[in-house]
Amino acid sequence: MGRIYYMNINEIIGDALRYPLSDWKKILILGFIILVGSIFYLIFHIISNTINNVTILIFLIWFIILFFIFGYQYRIINFTMNGNAELPKFNSWKVMFIEGIKYYIVHLVYLIPALLLLSVYPLYFLALIRDPAPLTFIPYLEDFIRIIISGTNFASYFWLWVSILIMSLYLFIITPILYMGLANMIKNNGKLRNALSFRLIFNKITKNGLKPLITWYLAIIIPFSIIYLISLNLYIWHIYQSLVFVLVQLIGVSYLTIYSNRLVALFYLSK
Repeated sequence: MGRIYYMNINEIIGDALRYPLSDWKKILILGFIILVGSIFYLIFHIISNTINNVTILIFLIWFIILFFIFGYQYRIINFTMNGNAELPKFNSWKVMFIEGIKYYIVHLVYLIPALLLLSVYPLYFLALIRDPAPLTFIPYLEDFIRIIISGTNFASYFWLWVSILIMSLYLFIITPILYMGLANMIKNNGKLRNALSFRLIFNKITKNGLKPLITWYLAIIIPFSIIYLISLNLYIWHIYQSLVFVLVQLIGVSYLTIYSNRLVALFYLSK
């Protein structure tokens, strides 16, 4: 088990790629939870123009599910920190929920500058609150490119362009810092203050040199970009109700969720 502390970047990526496949049952369980959460979010998105008790209830159910998903991600990192090669069990749901809240809070804290920047654009602000993952700069950049291609009057969207570009750059830069902060918090018994131990975090990021850092970063970004593009095309072609959508959530997103958190933990542990 101790060997994971001395993996090079290629071994880390290889281990992370194999790790989810060690237990298909748990991939499918997590995938089912993600799928249910996605369905509730889609329902909320459809009916959100009308705020009533049903809309609020749907939103709360979706948010509760989200904390359980984050809680399992916390557990994956924690299991890896302790040298476990197997996927964590789905049990102690109350603890998992609390861990999910911590996982969410760390993301939210790191994204405060982006949230402040987007506070004048409610739709983008709420989107980042809904999914406070730093890789959300991908769809924002896609919006930025779409505005340029459309030939829309530059002056009409100038400050929106500037805000999206600055925020995307911030999210791009903050991603490794956030993930190492998250791993450091989990390593230190979930104490939130350890997520902001910047001296140690920067040491973790730079210790292996620039090339392994870039490789690790790309190993996270590229798969999620592919899944995002697939999801975007499903939306464009109005086939969210299709079997493809179910499979993407049930297997694709679930696999990448497990893979990416294993990748974060192994990179943090590597010497």
